[in-house]
Amino acid sequence: MESVWEERYQSKYGFWRPYITNVIYRYLDCGDPHFGFARVKCGDCSQYLKESVSVDDPIPGAVIAVQTFGEFLNFNPHLHIIASDGCFYNNSEFMVGIEPNA
Repeated sequence: MESVWEERYQSKYGFWRPYITNVIYRYLDCGDPHFGFARVKCGDCSQYLKESVSVDDPIPGAVIAVQTFGEFLNFNPHLHIIASDGCFYNNSEFMVGIEPNA
């Protein structure tokens, strides 16, 4: 992209900022476990979900995506999270938990 920036984009977006190359490479390295990773855990949420169902060995669920950039391609690491509203049990069944009083 840098090689065509001047011709295609400079008139609209201005000159190529050198830090953009660094941000792009940091983004590309993000998915490589050789550069480290983070394990995020909320003991309070996981415990709340387990206590909100009446089954043995409940397993709460979540899908978490890591995003490392903001709207303007600035470095802004954050998480997008979708969490279950209950727990799985017996390998295939699901029980909805008690809705929290926010």
